[in-house]
Amino acid sequence: MRLTTKNYNKIMVEQLKAMSASASDPLAGLVGHLRSIPEQTPTGWWPTDEAFKTYLIGSPLYGTISQPRVRMLLEAAEART
Repeated sequence: MRLTTKNYNKIMVEQLKAMSASASDPLAGLVGHLRSIPEQTPTGWWPTDEAFKTYLIGSPLYGTISQPRVRMLLEAAEART
């Protein structure tokens, strides 16, 4: 989605803390934390599935990312069907 990676170091620390706080279900802690980040935060929000889907459908795939990554995405999508 061409989002900035500026605060990934801080985001990862926050995610690890959220997972540790939810020791019985770390995955639920991670998902809850990602969903709690407001979209208005320009450098730290996590896109919703719908936002990602809209971006992926509406953006040209070729020419923006490398061919091996395009292949990986298309193979993964094909494997899920």
